[in-house]
Amino acid sequence: MHVVIVNDFAFVNGGAGMVALSSACALAERGHRVIVFAAVAGEQGGIAAMPGVQLICTNQPDLVSNPSPAAAALQGIWNRTAQVRMGELLERLPARDTVVHFHGWTKALSPSVIAQVAAQKFPAIATLHEYFSACPNGGFFNYQSNRSCDKAPLGMSCLGTHCDSRSYPRKLWRVARQVVQQRVSRFPGGLRHFIAVSTFSTDILQPYLPSDARIHHVPNPIVIRRPQLKDRAPGDHFVCVGRLSPEKGVELFARATGALGVPTRFVGDGPLRGAVLKANPAAAVTGWLNAPEAQLEIARARALVLPSLWYETQGMVVDEAAALGVPAIVSDGSAARDRVVDGKTGLWFRCGDEADLTDKLRALAGDPSLAATMGAHAYEQFWRDPPTLQRHVSGLEAAYSECLSDR
Repeated sequence: MHVVIVNDFAFVNGGAGMVALSSACALAERGHRVIVFAAVAGEQGGIAAMPGVQLICTNQPDLVSNPSPAAAALQGIWNRTAQVRMGELLERLPARDTVVHFHGWTKALSPSVIAQVAAQKFPAIATLHEYFSACPNGGFFNYQSNRSCDKAPLGMSCLGTHCDSRSYPRKLWRVARQVVQQRVSRFPGGLRHFIAVSTFSTDILQPYLPSDARIHHVPNPIVIRRPQLKDRAPGDHFVCVGRLSPEKGVELFARATGALGVPTRFVGDGPLRGAVLKANPAAAVTGWLNAPEAQLEIARARALVLPSLWYETQGMVVDEAAALGVPAIVSDGSAARDRVVDGKTGLWFRCGDEADLTDKLRALAGDPSLAATMGAHAYEQFWRDPPTLQRHVSGLEAAYSECLSDR
């Protein structure tokens, strides 16, 4: 097959980017012709270092990095350059055996690329990494109240609510982009095939997808080497991995560990770095680390904590922890709870409840043997049926084949 992987970035800058680019490389290794279509090249080398994968990049900034706010606003709603380049690419490909796979387009490429693929009648599929197919801010999350949002997207109550992380005018811009995406690019209404990464996120999004949508359940791959569990003893500290931003619940975690007085490490960075250190001055913030370094931080911990206030779609770091024999404490309001058997492979706490989170931290802080037992159960569960990259790619091939046969 010819496979066009559409992602804003040509390098790994998060979970969606890791999935998009690692699967691109693995598909190429299986003999498919793979093209990554991106806007932001970056300086990390990215796809240029991956053999057998062609990169087509519009070499544009993402919306946040664009020095002109006006240009960024226009680019985010309709990126004409990306649309033209996508059209030129598709003209050179045979529609009968080409699949276009959308991963990310909201940070730089815009809905214009979706419209172009539809206009040229190419089979397409989208991975639901976030909630942008329904919600204007992509998370069903109100950044003003720091709570999940249950309002109907684009309904009157939604339009009248300031939920954006910056300003209400920016919320209205997001609404405009959503309208263009739905009515001009016809997404998600014009697509039939979607890849879901968890049952939790599927349940939330299904009401907003076409009634005849074909949802392929292909969990995100976890790229990790299997360690020897007998060599692991639970560490003393708790670790949180990810962006330090409001929806991730990092300030809640910092307050809980600060009050409890347990060693705490944050792997990542973001706008709440200062707030995290103010809430828990004894905490360590490592900044962003590469995958092996981050996995080493997890392996040394008593437990991983994913305190998200928003829904998430999978919470891949919880699987990474399980693969290393480390239990997880997760919010019961996030998709990560699908990956934890409460009381066996880790613990759930009530979403946003600092007291309940503190109780769960205290339980593992005071009983390293409990942490070791839960970690062993998590390890056994993960490696019994591991979501490897090769299994992920086999799932993609099956979904692509069905997508082509539907054409």
